[in-house]
Amino acid sequence: STCQIISTMRSATLQKIVIIASILMPLVLAAQFYWLKETYSLEEKEFNVKVHTALRTVVEQIRVSRQDNTPFTEVVEQPLRNYFLANIKYPVDSDQVEFLLKNAFEAYNVFTTFKFGVYNAKKAKMQYIRYIRSAPTPFEKDDPGVPLPVIKKDFNYIGVYFPNRERFIINELNFWIFSTVALMIV
Repeated sequence: STCQIISTMRSATLQKIVIIASILMPLVLAAQFYWLKETYSLEEKEFNVKVHTALRTVVEQIRVSRQDNTPFTEVVEQPLRNYFLANIKYPVDSDQVEFLLKNAFEAYNVFTTFKFGVYNAKKAKMQYIRYIRSAPTPFEKDDPGVPLPVIKKDFNYIGVYFPNRERFIINELNFWIFSTVALMIV
């Protein structure tokens, strides 16, 4: 009879533990997914800031090379999620633009494949389209045929498209993804 009472108490304690764990586990997972989503959003914003800053640097270098010291604002815009425009004002050499873009993206740790072109406002078309591969990584999908959007503007600009932007950002979240999966397994 004493053994039955102890067994019943252990069973009741075990039931309480299972019920509490059943309630807490979804809450912990929900919190983990919330923080994963928030971290992705922050990484996305950080990527955009890095690209904006790098493109602004490229524009400054092009304008300085033309002895243009006039103040400028809002030279970079993001009309599409993966596409950025940098108002360069002048016609430019595509080799110079490629060199400046590679250096600026490297300086700001944007190590992902991109496609760029130089829009000529007088001709109303994109010129010098180039696909620049990053160092081979498992998360990148290589598709040089990805179209470069052409947005008609009344100024010359550099258009830069990042076909693997989401994959790059997700790769930056490896620790968070691993911890979420580990937590789900546990």
